[in-house]
Amino acid sequence: MAQNWKYLSASKKSSQQASIPKEWILTDPPSSNELNVLNFPETCGLLTAKEVEITNTHVEVLLKKLANAEWSSVAVTTAFAKRAIIAHQLTNCLTEVFIERALAHAAELDAHLQASGKFGIGLPVSLKDQVNIKGIESTVGYASWVGQYAERNAVVVDVLEALGAVLYVKTNIPQTLMWPETYNLVFGRTTNPNNRGLTCGGSSGGEGALIGRVPYAGSINTLDGLETIPSILGPLSNSIHGIKVFIQGILSQKSWLRDPLVISKGWSEEQYNLSEYGGGKKLCFAVMWNDGLFVPHPPIIRGLETAKNALIKAGHKGN
Repeated sequence: MAQNWKYLSASKKSSQQASIPKEWILTDPPSSNELNVLNFPETCGLLTAKEVEITNTHVEVLLKKLANAEWSSVAVTTAFAKRAIIAHQLTNCLTEVFIERALAHAAELDAHLQASGKFGIGLPVSLKDQVNIKGIESTVGYASWVGQYAERNAVVVDVLEALGAVLYVKTNIPQTLMWPETYNLVFGRTTNPNNRGLTCGGSSGGEGALIGRVPYAGSINTLDGLETIPSILGPLSNSIHGIKVFIQGILSQKSWLRDPLVISKGWSEEQYNLSEYGGGKKLCFAVMWNDGLFVPHPPIIRGLETAKNALIKAGHKGN
């Protein structure tokens, strides 16, 4: 007999809560009336000064400090995991939490560096809930999928682990994925840390420019074989260099040999620098303000105007 969806959702939330280290639970969280919580992780007292420094450091610097053993993978993973748990308590952004597993992997990479002198990277990476990791659930917000554990990794997981990434959490998504705000009946609603009265958006449509470059095989979706509106994967980072490092790493592993939908093409520094287009100094952009049927909400239009003005200020053309 099928179990009640409310029971399944409650049991999943309970197991998720149990996976969070007790010493990282906030004892004095901000009130629900405090909408902007962007600075809270740095002021709540859970993070040490070193952990604040680590989590505010850009990828290129992190990689250098990991490579010369100035910072251990365990220390970096702990810092990012702790900050992720704080963020989750403020915005409800996580689904799967497997920090003990991550720290064990980070310790292996640190030991490998000490024993051989060979850099194993050890950079923490979070993944969207739909990306399968062997032995971990991927519910995509469906109560009926609670308790179903992935039997194998998605291709992108194999590639990231081959590069030395440390996977430590999975993040919330809209039920069925294709929805412009993150809410489902298993994990609930994820809010915007800049204003918790607003949505944080939904799924990964903003990453559509990366279609065909990141392997999707092995990730789950609502209907396998539905290709009318294909789902894609793409990286998020706090710097353009972080995006570059991610894509370079993915392409270096020739992921098209594991996923036939990936474009068979390696990294080109010349193309990245737009050498054929004057080095990207004076480009021309077209802005689609609406599709002739629907007009975006004012905040979306304001965002387009901000982007256009920034491009013009940088010497480009736009209309």
